[in-house]
Amino acid sequence: MSNFPFDQPRGHTPPLPGFVLRWVSLRRVRRELGRGELAAALGGLSRPELALMPRAERLRERVIEQLVRRARAASAQGQTASRREYLELLAREDPGRWEEVSGELGLGPEGEQESRRSAMRELLGKLRTERGPRESEDGAQCLHLAVDDAGEVLLAMGRELTVGHASAGQAELGFMADLESRHARLVFRESFHGGPTWRLFPMECKDGLTAVCVNGEELADGGRVLKAGDRVALGSNLSWTVAAPDQASSALMLLLAGGAECAGAGRIILLPPAEGGGCVSVGPGHLRHLTVGALDGEAQLSVEDGALCLSVRAGDGALTPLARLALPLEEGQRFRLGQRRGGGPPIDLWLRACEGSGPGSGGY
Repeated sequence: MSNFPFDQPRGHTPPLPGFVLRWVSLRRVRRELGRGELAAALGGLSRPELALMPRAERLRERVIEQLVRRARAASAQGQTASRREYLELLAREDPGRWEEVSGELGLGPEGEQESRRSAMRELLGKLRTERGPRESEDGAQCLHLAVDDAGEVLLAMGRELTVGHASAGQAELGFMADLESRHARLVFRESFHGGPTWRLFPMECKDGLTAVCVNGEELADGGRVLKAGDRVALGSNLSWTVAAPDQASSALMLLLAGGAECAGAGRIILLPPAEGGGCVSVGPGHLRHLTVGALDGEAQLSVEDGALCLSVRAGDGALTPLARLALPLEEGQRFRLGQRRGGGPPIDLWLRACEGSGPGSGGY
């Protein structure tokens, strides 16, 4: 029996926490790389738990260098089949290196070579991976938000957010799941009678509409307003539960099920602009987006005029502005929210851009 949780039957939810799964996957990839099993190593690096990890990206670069060396050696020894195998793997992982090595090895007449390149570019347009959610043209963007004692969430800001497969790079909320490149839309709307709402829409695909269900009912093209407690299923293996812990805010939380993650986070907060009632609340009590029972006070995050605003309240005092950050975020930020009740280290908040999503990508 295998020691790895990934070899369980399909649909089985690994009982291990995410950081353990990532450690096991990296260990397995290193072992396969050490054995020279490059295709297996690349397959391991495509696992969803390794998405956006710098260490996984460094391993991928090592695999690419091995492919280049092997392709050159196979060509020098006249091993056409082996050379083709290595170049095909290289083309899927790094089209730039593939073109460089193919030209260096002088594969066929120039016309035939250009034809091959054109066909490969078309294929690579479907396979090329962009790591992590992107910043969209309408201003929607994502940040990592972490607070002491409350953990980390993905903060998705904007009035319209697209959900899709992470490898396509066409969605703000990208998942390594059985999804189309653009599978669903989350749209924030305000009306006089209905107030502020988030509506979920399926998107068009070659078979009609993508598979999107709310509480077991498949959505039509008109979509459906999301409410607290709704169970959403997309495709065959992605689902979440909708939560609205702070009734005074139009920001919703998506609690991902089955160990799913988006940019490394298992929770997503949908934050519309402040004029639409969007606000993330942090503090003691369960009616918060992020509950920090030990915080002596509270904090709020909102988006106003293209900036992310942080305000804090110490004890029973007034809510006071602490920071106003221009978006997109250029670098990681850390803020002191307040003291811990009963003593101990203070409570801090961190913000950082998603890797691959903009100029502020990277660590704290």
